[in-house]
Amino acid sequence: TTVARADVLRFKGEELSGMNASLSLSRPQQSSGDMQFAAADFRLRPGVLESPEMRFEHSRTEDGRTTSLSLASTVTADLKSGAIDCDSFTARVTVTGDKTLPSDFEVSLSGFVRARLAQREARVGLSGSFAGAPVSYNGDIVLTDIARLRGDLMLGDLDTARLPAIQNLDWLQQLDFTGTLRIANITSGPFTATQLHAQLTAGEGRLHLSDLIVNVADGRVLGELALASTGDWVFEGRVDGSGLDKLMAGLGASP
Repeated sequence: TTVARADVLRFKGEELSGMNASLSLSRPQQSSGDMQFAAADFRLRPGVLESPEMRFEHSRTEDGRTTSLSLASTVTADLKSGAIDCDSFTARVTVTGDKTLPSDFEVSLSGFVRARLAQREARVGLSGSFAGAPVSYNGDIVLTDIARLRGDLMLGDLDTARLPAIQNLDWLQQLDFTGTLRIANITSGPFTATQLHAQLTAGEGRLHLSDLIVNVADGRVLGELALASTGDWVFEGRVDGSGLDKLMAGLGASP
C-alpha cells in the first residue's frame, strides 16, 4: 500500500516545491510497521534538491519486540554530480518490548554526512549516546556491496546487560570496519575493564582487535583478540601486573 500526500505543491516552470509532503509504504499482510519518507519543505529544480528537513522512518515488530529507525536532516543535493550534503543529520534507533533487557535500548546520533555517489563514498562525523553512554564516529563510509567503514569509533561505556541479545553471529558477514576503537569502561556480568584501545578490523565473519591495551584487575592485558563467526574467542598476548584472583573471578572462574 502506497500513500502520498502534501499540504502544498507548487509548479513554476522547471521548479517544483512543496510543504509537508510525505510518502508511506506499508505491507498490510505483515505487522512490521510502515516505511515513511517526509519533507517539511523542499525545492526541486533542474539538478538540485534542497530541503531544511527531510525524514525517513521505519519500524519492525517481531515476537513483541519493536525496532524503530528514524533519520532526519537538512539536504542539499547536486543530482548531476551526485553530491549530497546533510549538515544537520540526526539518527535514532530504539528497541522496545525486549524482555531480555532491563530497559528500552536506544542509540541517538547527530552530526554531518557528506556523500559523493559517483565515488560511492561518504564522509561522516557523528556523536551522541549508545545505550545511555557517549559514542562518536568519525571517518569514511565506502558504499559497495556492503557499507565499508574506515575511521575512529569511541564509546564511553559498554555494558552487555543493556544491549539487545544477538541471536547469532551472522551479522559479522554484513559488517566491514577498519579503524581505531576506544572504550572507556566495559562491563559484562562480573567482568570489568577500563581504557580499552585497539585497532579494530571486522568483516568476512571475523572480528579482530590488534595492538590491544586494556586495564583489567589492577593491571593490563596486551596483545591480540579475535572472535570468529563460530563464536570462538582467541587471545594471544600477555597479562601485565593483573591480580590473578580478580582476573579469574571476573572471567567467572574460581582462582
